[in-house]
Amino acid sequence: MASNKPQLESRQPDVMISYSRANQDFMRKLKNSFIENGLQVWVDEIGLEAGSEFLNKIGQAIVDAKVFLVILSKNSATSKYCRDELALAYISNKPIIPVSIEVKNDILTALDFGMRLTLASMEWISLVDGPQYDIQLSKTIATINTFIGDDVKSHINPEKSQVRLLNRQISKHKKVLMEYEEKEMIKSGEKFIQFLKDCYLTADMIPWSLFEQKFYEINGPDLEKLCSFDNEVWLLGILYRELEVLEGNENVSKQQLLEFTDHNIDTFWENVEEQAVQSYAMREVFNMDSSVRIPAIMNLSKIKSPAVMEALSDLLTDSDPNIRS
Repeated sequence: MASNKPQLESRQPDVMISYSRANQDFMRKLKNSFIENGLQVWVDEIGLEAGSEFLNKIGQAIVDAKVFLVILSKNSATSKYCRDELALAYISNKPIIPVSIEVKNDILTALDFGMRLTLASMEWISLVDGPQYDIQLSKTIATINTFIGDDVKSHINPEKSQVRLLNRQISKHKKVLMEYEEKEMIKSGEKFIQFLKDCYLTADMIPWSLFEQKFYEINGPDLEKLCSFDNEVWLLGILYRELEVLEGNENVSKQQLLEFTDHNIDTFWENVEEQAVQSYAMREVFNMDSSVRIPAIMNLSKIKSPAVMEALSDLLTDSDPNIRS
């Protein structure tokens, strides 16, 4: 009979499972399948009544585990704890496996904009009950074992392994626009890129006021299909910061844009999306009411990277005083 306590064995967990309490029966079924296939599993079955000390153990488990698996449902899509755990896994550079147990479009509708962005570039595995369940379960286990194999290799060549993981989870970015098949949004995105190219044919600077005006004018109507106006403002704020627009010199230089896009303006939206996911994850993890904030701070020496440290510095200028603190 399965224990009601999390797997706390001494060796590093192969996989940490994040889930909504409403999906506990499915979690146990999945956990038992993993254990039967020789995987070391860490999962919280005690519950939040265990208090803040146990929340710290959950955060520690995310940092320690080789793979992070999130069970996606309409319930987990609206769970702050699941959002926090996913964000910590992201900034910890963990392989993330999203497993859906309900119709994907129903889950997408329930996700907030930041979580939607985070998951957009990742391949979801469907474990909805049906004739394909066993095949998809085998695929899930094989994917975990692939990442575990990469983790073993990382002890031999950590730099090469990290590049492999980043390429798998970030560089193969599918635009969130493609995920939602918003053809008009793709057209407006391409139109904005063309606007930038046309401007820089004749000038080395674009006034920020013009950049902002065209951003809303060209992208606004279609962006509103994907996110709220507040999120549009948030995206523009990220661009203001990343393009290093300075007060008193409110211009976007061609050189700044080329650096932001790795000298390929056609990748503008991929870079916007990547910066947005990173900003969202950092805010989610280090916010004062985050359930994983303390273990994240305690493990900065493990998860620090140039990207994480730069993102932490960005939080010092965040508009939310709780974030800045």
